[in-house]
Amino acid sequence: MKEIQYKPIKGLGQHFITNSNITDKIVLHANHIANCVVMEIGGGYGMLTQSIMKIGKPKFLICLEKDSNLIPHLSKVASLYNNINVIHGDALKIDERSIMHEVLPEYIEEKITIIGNLPYNIATALIWKWLKIANTFKSFTILIQKEVGALICQENKTCNNFLSFVINTLCRTEILLELSPDVFSPPPKVQSSLIYMEPIPNVKYDYESLIKFGKILFHNRRKSIRNVLKSLHNYDILMHSLSVKGIDLSKRAESMTRIELLSIFEELNHS
Repeated sequence: MKEIQYKPIKGLGQHFITNSNITDKIVLHANHIANCVVMEIGGGYGMLTQSIMKIGKPKFLICLEKDSNLIPHLSKVASLYNNINVIHGDALKIDERSIMHEVLPEYIEEKITIIGNLPYNIATALIWKWLKIANTFKSFTILIQKEVGALICQENKTCNNFLSFVINTLCRTEILLELSPDVFSPPPKVQSSLIYMEPIPNVKYDYESLIKFGKILFHNRRKSIRNVLKSLHNYDILMHSLSVKGIDLSKRAESMTRIELLSIFEELNHS
């Protein structure tokens, strides 16, 4: 890192991990990447990149970096291996499948394993992007802001946010590790969590339908479920069906469990 003499760019949300023991620990928690096609989001100084290669043993690593100043250094790291491709690009704008087609046409049918230290300012936007094409990916092991990780990995507890509802319907989630600010350079003002997300195979719920449903419920946060659904033409029948299922219709969406919300979603789709 000292050899690079590089000042992180605040606007890119750059907080680099500078201790190889920490990056090794991250990869050890991501113990599912062996013999997989892996895409690292934000190669940075290459510390995590080297841990991925040394410990993770991927079939191939695509290292994505937006900052053009870091590409020469990452290319030097890549030259030590025969199965890394460094790509200069923006994770929010790239088409992962197109990259696979260009770089690894022989593996085009394989699902991509994502790993990376995500910039906090785009982490949620990236997750939304990936959820839309969840069947493209095998899993995600990502470092994000601790508070966001806690909101995401709620499983069947009270599902008080839109993102958690959609993620946990489409993916299995888990908090793997928590990291303090002092392991980063420069240190962020918040703590970080390493979370794991694994798309559920053959999930019966459609992304677009979930988004439409979630927006209706969570964008009317102050209204009870009964009042949110009041404008539906089959309102009385729907209310009866949900009451029979034991759904408390006086609750707001943010105070319901994901299972309760899915019961409403399924009933709406069947009615």
